[in-house]
Amino acid sequence: YNSVILNNETPLAHIKKKEMKKLFPIIILFTSCASVTINPSILSPSNVEIPKKLHRLNIGLAQSRITTLEEVSSIIKQDEMFTIWERELEANIFDSGDEPMGYIDYKVIFNEVVPTEKGKGYFLITNLTFWIPSMVGYPIIEAEKIIEVEITIFNKKMKKIKKYNIISKSEPVKLGLYNMYAVEVYDMIATVAVTKDIIQIFKSRLESDVESINKQLEASFLSN
Repeated sequence: YNSVILNNETPLAHIKKKEMKKLFPIIILFTSCASVTINPSILSPSNVEIPKKLHRLNIGLAQSRITTLEEVSSIIKQDEMFTIWERELEANIFDSGDEPMGYIDYKVIFNEVVPTEKGKGYFLITNLTFWIPSMVGYPIIEAEKIIEVEITIFNKKMKKIKKYNIISKSEPVKLGLYNMYAVEVYDMIATVAVTKDIIQIFKSRLESDVESINKQLEASFLSN
């Protein structure tokens, strides 16, 4: 053996110890992986209703029941956003009317994970030091999720009544060598959190407009 065996270790015990040292980073990785879980309840709607409800609308334009996405390639992201959006509309925004009086469209304009200024510094240090600090837990990057959406309400004749442009971002998250595998998980969690924040902003803006919007929806609906 090239290494020195101490404390009267048997050769077999020494070999096992060396193998365990090799396996230690892998054990840490899988232990970290097990700690990142997603509970389906994160897709549940809030319990905050708007005081005066919006008349029921078709979700999406015409017969489409999928959200419009621009510069977003992931169908998974679309499903998460749409699930939260639809549940929130049904639980807290729409009134109990049976027949839709128009349409509501949720268009994603921007949806990206963006490094923070501090995160750019982490990445620079990591590369200048040949990733050595990351071996002991130093962050490789810090990033935040930024989403911009347009929410547009149309009457029964597809005439635009109101449009809301909303931007929101997540809390910054630090990622290191041993949790870089979880980028997709963190991205999903951040997408859900930011989408819920966008919906709350929409609800607060809608409160002051809902009476006027409902009147315009009624006028178009009754004119058919």
